[in-house]
Amino acid sequence: MFKKLWVNIFFRVAIIFAFTCIIVLIANNLFLSDFYIYSEKRILREQMKVLSSENSTDVKKLSAAANEINEKYNFDIEIYNEKGDIIYTTQGSKTMDYINIKNGSFVMSRFPLEVKESRSYDDGSILSVSADPLSGKEFLTCTRELGDGLFAEIRIQVLLIENSAATAGTFVNIVLLICTAASLVWIFLFAKKFASPISDITSLTVDLANNNFENRVTVSGSGEIKTLGESVNLMADSLYKTMSDLEKANEQLKEDISLKQKTDKMRKEFVANVSHELKTPISIISGYAEGIKLMESPELKEKYCDIIIDESKRMNDLVLKILKLSKYEGGKVTPTAENFDIHNTVSLLSERIFSGDGNFKNKIPEGTLCFADGSLTEQILKSYLENAAVHRTPGGKVEIYSEDIGEKLKICVYNDGEKINDADKELIWQSFYRGDNSHKRDDTHFGLGLSIVKAIVSSENESCGVENTENGVIFYFTVKKGKL
Repeated sequence: MFKKLWVNIFFRVAIIFAFTCIIVLIANNLFLSDFYIYSEKRILREQMKVLSSENSTDVKKLSAAANEINEKYNFDIEIYNEKGDIIYTTQGSKTMDYINIKNGSFVMSRFPLEVKESRSYDDGSILSVSADPLSGKEFLTCTRELGDGLFAEIRIQVLLIENSAATAGTFVNIVLLICTAASLVWIFLFAKKFASPISDITSLTVDLANNNFENRVTVSGSGEIKTLGESVNLMADSLYKTMSDLEKANEQLKEDISLKQKTDKMRKEFVANVSHELKTPISIISGYAEGIKLMESPELKEKYCDIIIDESKRMNDLVLKILKLSKYEGGKVTPTAENFDIHNTVSLLSERIFSGDGNFKNKIPEGTLCFADGSLTEQILKSYLENAAVHRTPGGKVEIYSEDIGEKLKICVYNDGEKINDADKELIWQSFYRGDNSHKRDDTHFGLGLSIVKAIVSSENESCGVENTENGVIFYFTVKKGKL
């Protein structure tokens, strides 16, 4: 009917209230006068019972009771005998109905009214509607015998009843109109106040349906509406938490799927690289073995055997490195920390790798202690120094030094040479990565050294990386300081 809730409530309540007011107005105008007459009849009978309860022989008490009824209800009361002579009347000095002269004195006699309708009751009272034949005025009367030959009549003019009813009806109509106007204003304000929190709750549920969890409703007061608002707020909080958890779970699922895809890709690449690295030596071994069977020259047979031995050693070296990488990445190697002099470790390695090359310098101070697994640290240094020796420019220098970074040392290996592209800085730590996809054969390196370094550093909760300088490259890793 109406889109806005408060307008709907206002019109519905206003229609119900207006319907009620119309019924009251109709009843007031059609039945109020009859109701007044019915009420006056009941009061006439009640007051007649009061009057008849007095001692009929005591005229003073009867007169006092009649005066009290007259003052309270404005009823005219006459007490008369069987002859119609009025013993007492509340009209006082009003014009007498007529006057008879008896024994030289005035005697006030009743003027009978014409009875139009009447009804008798078991207590002897008669309730009737009578009319004055002279004036035509109608009266509502109640008559009854009091005893000892006395009778009483209580009456009131019908016109007075109708006027009172009309006055009361007018008053009721005015009050009803004022109340109607005031009620409409109150209904308007109530509808807006009542509908406001419901509208807010409705808006909030729409926001929740649109995945907007920022808004909340504020409902003052008490009762079911406040409880509903608080429940909706709790539901919004619960939905927000659930959606947040679901989004986190989805993100984690995406990461897991991405990780699985990367892992699958790396596994396939790893298998392909291993297959590629093993394919060449196996082919060489197979070819030279067949050649040995066909040739007779002892010199060639010895040469072929040497080649087969070299390729076998190369294959063995590759397998050992793959097994080593697998152990480190699988967490099968538990580092054992100990104090050792890293300067001495570098000196021993440099003698084997550089063989007294004057372009290599060990700038780590003597007596520099580290607290780590000595053999694993030696493996890292060996990979870094061999890598620097291979990639430096012809006759270029290689330097190793340390930097103090608080509780740890940063060990850096520098070599002159070509810088590493930013895109390759993350890829060089992958297995079999050589900077291109050509898989060029290298008799001494397989691209596993940096992968092993990465695995070792991760197992010791340390970090490693690579940085470009103006003339070369620096590979570094961190290690805890030694304890004295």
